[in-house]
Amino acid sequence: MVDKTTKADVLDRIINLSVDPGNSEESLALLRDLLFEDTNGGKLYKYRTFDDKGRNLSIIENQTIYCSKPSDFNDPFDCKIGVDLESIINAMCGKEIESLQDIMDKYILVVKGERTIEEYDYPESEAIKCLLDNETYNSLIKNNSLKSDDDISEFIRSNPRIIMDVMDPLLRISGIKEKYPLLDAQMEGLSRKALRNEAISSNLDMRGLTDVLKAQGINADVDQIGMAKLWAETLNDPKLVMDASQIDVLLSDLEKQYQSMMNEAFYIGSLAADYNNRLMWSHYANEHKGFCIEFDFSKGPDDLLPLPVIYSSKRIKMPIVPTKNPSQEQIRFMDSVFIKALLNKDSVWEYEREWRMIILTGKDRFVNMPPISCIYIGAQCSEENKAKIKSLAAQKDIPLKQMVLDRGEYELHAEIID
Repeated sequence: MVDKTTKADVLDRIINLSVDPGNSEESLALLRDLLFEDTNGGKLYKYRTFDDKGRNLSIIENQTIYCSKPSDFNDPFDCKIGVDLESIINAMCGKEIESLQDIMDKYILVVKGERTIEEYDYPESEAIKCLLDNETYNSLIKNNSLKSDDDISEFIRSNPRIIMDVMDPLLRISGIKEKYPLLDAQMEGLSRKALRNEAISSNLDMRGLTDVLKAQGINADVDQIGMAKLWAETLNDPKLVMDASQIDVLLSDLEKQYQSMMNEAFYIGSLAADYNNRLMWSHYANEHKGFCIEFDFSKGPDDLLPLPVIYSSKRIKMPIVPTKNPSQEQIRFMDSVFIKALLNKDSVWEYEREWRMIILTGKDRFVNMPPISCIYIGAQCSEENKAKIKSLAAQKDIPLKQMVLDRGEYELHAEIID
């Protein structure tokens, strides 16, 4: 079995190739190699129950599986793209942030003597002058003892005021302070802590805005934007509360929009990587009373292969991109994020070892599968249902195996049925 990191890296490459039609052959070749390496020679399995109308037995009769909408899965997180405050901020002031980085780069050129401040027009020259005049910033840049990122981080922890001393003029010149008061207020909150000489060193080990908000005393059991709204309310500033509420609505709308787009674009068929998974027999085969079908992808088809699910504690998130007149590059990027979201699941489901058939809507939701190489009968299957399977397998000349509970260990065995 391929280790999780390698599988995720290979899948990422496959997806990035697949969104460009010119790379489809290379993408399929990589996927085929991964499938055969991560499974029993390309064999995948479908756990099923016996239903009154015989729909699940039709999988054997027709050699097809049914593909569902992303919204039909039992895990409410499944196939859903995450949205958060960072994505909103990047969308709201991404240009300003890029501008700040550009100013930093030009400042370095001036410090090195490669350019002069007179070569830049206002407001860039004014921003560079602010940095040149900023004693705190220059002490950081010119401090020869700060040779590594760890050194710089430790310096900042010891001098929390540096953040405000550096960021305040830049935020003001860039226009962020005026245009985005919610962001400016967060910086001001940290500034007040620094001015009161409060211990905030631990707060600067921040992985995101959630950590910033927690550092300011918001510890309610809510998501990131919920924390931002509560925090804005503590400042008793109606404008900030309104900003936070508007972002809340925007995030909700985005979530609905992404889910609608995925439901309208894709169908998904689920398969498993092994036939003797005790939890799968319990959850998807009616407590071992059902059956499991083995499909052999080494015998085709070559143009439609399943993709592996990646299990992670982190959700796939979509940075906000223009919805009007997006470029081809942006469209391909969005397509790749959608596919990654379809193939990313909470790590609590890792025992499933799932692979997914992904097809575009508009096509037949019953997907032709490769030859059935074996059918496994559940250990608790009734004699009546065994007879149904045996009759159907005989018509199709498909081998049968009976799952049997080990009498001493938590194991299942597959015994050949003559």
